[in-house]
Amino acid sequence: MNKLFLGLIFLLIMTTPSMAANVPKVEIHGVVYDEKSNIYNKTSTWDAQNFTGFWYSIHGGKSSETLKIENINIRSIDKENLKYSTSRTDQKYIVFIEKGKKVENALDFDNVTKKFNKTNGGYYARLGWFGDLYVALNGKSNKLSKLLLEQKKDQKKTLKLGESWNLGEGFNITAVSLDTKTNPRQALLNLTKNDRTLDNKVVYEGDVYTYVVKNLQGESDVPIFVTYIESIFTGAEGAATFVQLRYTWLISDNVTEIKLDDKFGELEVKESNEERLILSNDGGISLSLNAVKPIYNDLKIRVADHVDLRFYPILEKTIPGKYEIRGGVYDEIKYKSLVWDAQRFPAFWYALPGGKSSETLEIENVNILNSTNRVIDKEKLIYSTIKVDRKYDVFIEKGKKVDNALEYNSTTKTFVKANQGSYYARLGWFGNVYVAVNGKSNKLSKLILEQKKEEKKLLKIGDSWDLGELNLTVQNR
Repeated sequence: MNKLFLGLIFLLIMTTPSMAANVPKVEIHGVVYDEKSNIYNKTSTWDAQNFTGFWYSIHGGKSSETLKIENINIRSIDKENLKYSTSRTDQKYIVFIEKGKKVENALDFDNVTKKFNKTNGGYYARLGWFGDLYVALNGKSNKLSKLLLEQKKDQKKTLKLGESWNLGEGFNITAVSLDTKTNPRQALLNLTKNDRTLDNKVVYEGDVYTYVVKNLQGESDVPIFVTYIESIFTGAEGAATFVQLRYTWLISDNVTEIKLDDKFGELEVKESNEERLILSNDGGISLSLNAVKPIYNDLKIRVADHVDLRFYPILEKTIPGKYEIRGGVYDEIKYKSLVWDAQRFPAFWYALPGGKSSETLEIENVNILNSTNRVIDKEKLIYSTIKVDRKYDVFIEKGKKVDNALEYNSTTKTFVKANQGSYYARLGWFGNVYVAVNGKSNKLSKLILEQKKEEKKLLKIGDSWDLGELNLTVQNR
């Protein structure tokens, strides 16, 4: 059955900063827990649907990670009440999907028993581990190997005679010799790591080449490299010969074994076996105001600077690269929502301190969108945003009003222009926060600077402060 999966994504490219003191961050947040909300005051379990920092495969609709908080106690999480779990899921090798070719010493999977069997099979096991994808070695969840390379079904790599392909982590594959006169055509491939030969193999056109490690972290006969020999051919006018590789797959030979009582940041391993991993906090975690609480690696909890308890889990990325911030998935079988707001799509603007957001994306007529009808009709994709109220920090902290600002009526939800006011209006606009000029949503101004309440800027006479688009200078009268 060809099911319809639909994902909303925002691609963010983070580059290396020019100054180490100004390190950019990409923050992917989960659905908020808000003790005062009738909707979100029961959110204490996060998976790949409501926390899109967790690993999710849109193609197969597979995920594996869960974060759960039991018995939230005012502003603390007691020992062993924060639980992280992940379990293995099945995945077919692409060469098996596309060509029906099995892989030496791979796995088979029983859909009824959910068990893996070691054989010449078409499957491997994988799982999410704190947001990243890993392979479960020989189907064992407690032995993790990073997936370094998996060619998509439409990708090809063509090597001419003598050329090498850098696969990652020091692995290279080289076309040592190519013979187009034999039937079938054949190639001698040399697989190396850090210039040390791992394998020399004569392979034939239409075959699968698998490199198997005899012993890896206590596991026997582990396939770590797979590729399909699509074709071996001579170029125009016989100038050179080439080999074309497809469906290439490579995992790291650097394996992380997860053992009982191992510690990962604030978490300790409570269960470790072939099927699943369960970790919990080995000490209490305080949810103090305006705090970011590290859990392990990029996983953290961000707490609002507000008297009401409001927080969400985040993945905080600081390494330069491409990051895809996705929304909750539409799945015609399991997840039929076609409405995304700042909770279901974390790339939309959301203000944690005040619990405010404004953006919504909706696909109308959900009942006619399915695996056989994949077209969104004209005017059925609706993006909307509305203004929301915000007090100036100087009014919150000092009670000082602002000339020609706004006042806000929380009952009627209306703004009024005042000689001196304490509010401005703001809204999200395709993921960025803007100020609605004089409270008008159709007149947008970029919010360039807003100092946090604990921030200060000291200027002496003659100093200038580059505010961004403007400068402020202290003059001697």
